[in-house]
Amino acid sequence: MSLDYYQCHATELATRYQQVSARAVHGDGLTLLEPWLLAAPRRVLDVGAGSGRDAAFLAELHQGNTVVAAEPCQALAAQGQCHTREAAVAWVNDAMPALSLA
Repeated sequence: MSLDYYQCHATELATRYQQVSARAVHGDGLTLLEPWLLAAPRRVLDVGAGSGRDAAFLAELHQGNTVVAAEPCQALAAQGQCHTREAAVAWVNDAMPALSLA
């Protein structure tokens, strides 16, 4: 899908993404990463952060965690910024493969 699709459907997509927990989506991977994420404050990069669901989850796992959320779609990033307002998440307009800002 092109960036235009995400731009046009950002509200709908963000709503759908927020309806499923990060744990439900990434369960097996989190089982492996969670001990490391909980052991000490971490700085985490969420590439393609979308609605901010995973960024907020990662920031809230440990009080000292900070997350950089990279999202190239401005409309989706705006949704994510709303969803992560209370979390230690910094948003950047960036994308793969360069990730020049993150």
